[in-house]
Amino acid sequence: MPSTRDPDALLRLVVQILDRARSDQGITQYELGHLSGITQSTVSKYFRLELRLNFSQFVALCWALDLKPGRVVDEAESMLDTA
Repeated sequence: MPSTRDPDALLRLVVQILDRARSDQGITQYELGHLSGITQSTVSKYFRLELRLNFSQFVALCWALDLKPGRVVDEAESMLDTA
């Protein structure tokens, strides 16, 4: 049976998790950009959902925040399931 889940909703939750982790760690968007190799402008656009986060940049952001990408997705799916 086809899934009725919304991948865009999952992406929004993933971005929220990343931004919350950044904020909780006291890291600015500029610092996160430097740590991940992504410009601050692009990081900002991801967090404002103006750009779609691709897989390699998702992983780079996770690693820069010392997060495991699979766990971030799992947490977002869990949030989606309870919404």
